[in-house]
Amino acid sequence: PEVDLDAWAPSDLQVFIISDSDIKLTWTQEEERISGFRIDRKAGSESFTQIAQVGKDVTEYTDTGLNYGTDYTYRVKAFSDENESGYAMSNTTTMSIPSPSNLTATPIDDQSIQLTWVDNCVFENGYRLERSEDGVSFTQITEVGEDVTEYTDTGLTLGTDYTYRVKAFSDENESGYAMSNTMTMSIPSPSNLTATPIDDQSIQLTWSDNCGFESGFRLERSDGGSYAQIAELGANITEYTDIGLNYGTDYTYTYRVKAFTDDNESDYTETTVNFWQDCEGEWGGSAVEDCNGDCDGTAFENECGCVGGSTGMQEDFCYGCANPNASNYDPNATIDDGSCIYPPFNENFSDISDWTSNGYWSISSSNNCLVGNCALSYDAAPTDDGPHIISRYVQVYAGQTMEFYVYIYSPAGNISCYINNSLVWSKSGYGSEYASVSINVSGNVEIKFNSNGPELSSLYLDELSIE
Repeated sequence: PEVDLDAWAPSDLQVFIISDSDIKLTWTQEEERISGFRIDRKAGSESFTQIAQVGKDVTEYTDTGLNYGTDYTYRVKAFSDENESGYAMSNTTTMSIPSPSNLTATPIDDQSIQLTWVDNCVFENGYRLERSEDGVSFTQITEVGEDVTEYTDTGLTLGTDYTYRVKAFSDENESGYAMSNTMTMSIPSPSNLTATPIDDQSIQLTWSDNCGFESGFRLERSDGGSYAQIAELGANITEYTDIGLNYGTDYTYTYRVKAFTDDNESDYTETTVNFWQDCEGEWGGSAVEDCNGDCDGTAFENECGCVGGSTGMQEDFCYGCANPNASNYDPNATIDDGSCIYPPFNENFSDISDWTSNGYWSISSSNNCLVGNCALSYDAAPTDDGPHIISRYVQVYAGQTMEFYVYIYSPAGNISCYINNSLVWSKSGYGSEYASVSINVSGNVEIKFNSNGPELSSLYLDELSIE
């Protein structure tokens, strides 16, 4: 029997850098009737050259003595006494030290930043860390050993911007850098400051503590003028109740809070509260009158006016063509009233890349096409008897007509057309036909052709139009 050499080919050829001069190759093979494998290498733009031949049970190889900085590509093929398979091809790999990644700088107090990174190398001697205050000029601050992935930089100056970079190194080479975010040496500000009225004289304040080293928080209040400090609180406290306030529509209070340490302060976060009740009498509530005058009602304004809620107006009573694919699309319409008009659709099957096929349809230039190229369903083997399916989605509306040309080059061939899986047309036996199908649905529908036939039968599809 004829040997299927494609089935003999090895697969999943992988390349691993294991030192700055060695690459390890691995692959898989399930065929038992081979004698071994031949391994080729390509350096840079040079041609492939065989570098090794190994036995049939070997599925890995280490290529040594490589040049740092050079691009290498590998391929492997199986062989027997009389035949060779096709190649399994690797990605092109640059002989280098894998760079670290995800270098992150995080303040842990107002003088220190903790650095962490991901170790992507299995053979580094260690890492060199550098720091910059301008993002341009860097100075090495430390060298750490292999597999170390964190470092704390101390003695820093508040208010200064710091950027870091890290690289791996071996005895003879260095990797590229991983660059950190630029971090301003500061105290992280609190956030999400919320002011909630709880009676006609009191407002409760809450906030998020984003600092792990503050000594406490300072709270300030303004009623439209300058700010005055109203409280100093300890570390990790995230709430305070402000009492003795004046109530009414003339009173709006703005609060701000900042963290502090023994020597420094963070930036502020602030919030404003209107100190009166909503339309339901709820303190700090959000109920407001809707466009129909109902407290906490659900009526709302749209292009049609005040709708919904208790207005008696349907929320989407604006009718028109709501499909943006239609030529008379109305952007203000919220209900499609069936008035949409769609442009004609034409397909000459010179390209079927926008059709979905189960693999049995292709482009043909046969004189059995009506004009130029057309779509061909060809039964090449007894196992290819069908169904042969080609389909796509098209925007249509009821009342349109779909026309197409079909030629069956087989007495036993047949082809059927479906719209949304409903049969609308079919033909069997040798010959051609100009088909015409009335469309009775609207929307984005699936048009599908399903052909069947005995071995060596051909079916041609051409010049489809919908108008």
